[in-house]
Amino acid sequence: MSPNFSPFTRVLMASLMVALPLRSAVAAPAKAFSSTTAGLPVVKETSIVELKDGDTYTLIAAPVRQKIGGKWVRRLAYNGSIPGPLIRIRQGSSAKVVLKNEMEVDTTLHSHGLRIDPANDGVVGPGQPSIGKGKSFTYALRFPDMGMFWYHPHVREDYGQSMGLYGNFWVEPRNNQLYDEVHLEKALVLSDVDTTGKSPFERDRVTHTLMGRYGNQMLINGVTNYKLSLTAGEVVRFFVTNTANTRTFALAIPGAKMKLVGGDNGLFERQTWTDRVTIAPSERYVVEVQIEKPGTFEILNDTPAAKSRLGQVLVTDGRPKPLKARFDELRSPQDAVDDLHAARSHLADPVKYTVNLAMKMDHKTLPMAPMGGEAHDAAKAPTRRIEWDDEMAAMNNASDNRNVTWKMVDPVSGLENMATNWVFKKGEFAKIRIHNDASAMHPMQHPIHFHGQRMVIAAINGVPNQNLGWKDTVLVAPGEDLDVILEASNPGSWMAHCHIAEHLGAGMMMGFKVLE
Repeated sequence: MSPNFSPFTRVLMASLMVALPLRSAVAAPAKAFSSTTAGLPVVKETSIVELKDGDTYTLIAAPVRQKIGGKWVRRLAYNGSIPGPLIRIRQGSSAKVVLKNEMEVDTTLHSHGLRIDPANDGVVGPGQPSIGKGKSFTYALRFPDMGMFWYHPHVREDYGQSMGLYGNFWVEPRNNQLYDEVHLEKALVLSDVDTTGKSPFERDRVTHTLMGRYGNQMLINGVTNYKLSLTAGEVVRFFVTNTANTRTFALAIPGAKMKLVGGDNGLFERQTWTDRVTIAPSERYVVEVQIEKPGTFEILNDTPAAKSRLGQVLVTDGRPKPLKARFDELRSPQDAVDDLHAARSHLADPVKYTVNLAMKMDHKTLPMAPMGGEAHDAAKAPTRRIEWDDEMAAMNNASDNRNVTWKMVDPVSGLENMATNWVFKKGEFAKIRIHNDASAMHPMQHPIHFHGQRMVIAAINGVPNQNLGWKDTVLVAPGEDLDVILEASNPGSWMAHCHIAEHLGAGMMMGFKVLE
């Protein structure tokens, strides 16, 4: 290992090597994780847990069985449910979460989007060993920001997350007047799962690293037949989280009025109307919806490629109670505008760091051969923003972390992935340019997540963003130059990575430091 790597990088890379032993091209066939459902408890309904400042709560990660599409499948769950418990807590509070591991794979708990300290971030390294079977670890968490956050493993994320290890932290704002009044609030967790059994997860390697793993069943809150009942004219606020390994969703409810009000880490400067919300893996969006007439309304994944039903809204006739503000009005919440002022003042700053997104393919073990109509048309990549499904299934099935390496490259230093270690000062607002190379061997979209900090999108391809909102993940399409302003608020050693779980497993991560 290079002597130029930081101690944090050395520990992190060593932990990954332990989790994914290196194999030669002639190694013995891999052993898959268990797929049996015999003797497993049936998945439970997700509970809502209210935590107060200083509380301690225990999560147990263990296998369960669930019936999806008429078939019993093995799943992994927190406290027996998929999604795991919906944990509600007030902004500004702190709590401890004890994670107990009763699975066959090591794990950790990453509290995605929370601005906490590195020792409690769930990344194996200083302060955090991987949690083996029968072991536990206590996380000290704080909740400085309002909004919907989520938790998931950060060891074999490709396996655990796809199998059902995800849940939300619902952080309620200090100011109860920050949100508009609505009749109902609901958390919607989007995901997918492979129930075919044709592509089992392997213990010693990450597979499907070319495109990422797409499921054949799409889910809302862990089920294929999600239903919500409303009265005509009622306004519902949806907090939407995408926990899928790879799939980007285009959430739509035809016939409904939909208002986009917030994102990953808070509210936007201005509310806007939309007919669909594009939401990449690990992103969150807050939308308010009103349906004025009775009837049955489909919740769709409404992509240019296909329309897939995710659930239904059943609307009955009635007279809902009047709200303080009209739904037709678009607001600009002053608290959100004020909170974004410092970031806004840095939008015209010069770029401090640039990272190029690219990949390398080993043709000896994954040859680029004609794939019966699956050939990826790279020429379309700059204009096709999203690959909504697996367009190269055979090649994707043959790809793994031995023959595909996804890269985050610093073009100035030439360093790649975890050899990169950018440095920021606490309190610094730094402009970062993320370039998605459309000339790469397989260009596709990448949701890039920065741990422990928050950021705003400053511009895309030089076009300034006119509606700021705090985020921790940004979706970068092929051919795009996406500029963000990162607020370096949390000291320590951190990582940024693609949140397509299989791309992370194929090396697409880099380190950065925030100095005190």
